[in-house]
Amino acid sequence: MALISNDVGVFPIEEARNAFVGNLMTEIIKLFQSPALHGVIFKEAKLYRELAEMLIRFQNSFGIRDLMRTGEALFEQYLNSLYQFTVDSFQTQNPQIRPKTARLNQLWLSMSALRMSADGAKYTDRLEEITKQLI
Repeated sequence: MALISNDVGVFPIEEARNAFVGNLMTEIIKLFQSPALHGVIFKEAKLYRELAEMLIRFQNSFGIRDLMRTGEALFEQYLNSLYQFTVDSFQTQNPQIRPKTARLNQLWLSMSALRMSADGAKYTDRLEEITKQLI
């Protein structure tokens, strides 16, 4: 039996790893889409900072290819939710949060590396569009 290991845990098969990543992505999307939680995140600078760090750790632990393996529809939803969260972050009027928004650039930097891979070819246009809008 092959084991797939990373910082988050050990998965007996790749499908278990994909399911775990997919579940996390789904919960992140729900978090971004909840108006009540969204409002709290942008009022509490410590909460915002922790969420941004969690997103970075999640993406660093699993990598973009793992996120893509969850399926095209879920990955697209994740991209769109993360994009909207980034835009909302850059537009926030909370002076305690504004300096922390730069951390999200790390997420998009790793996404831009995806554009150069064969796996990410189908996302090239969408990622270029997002990058241009964020700049």
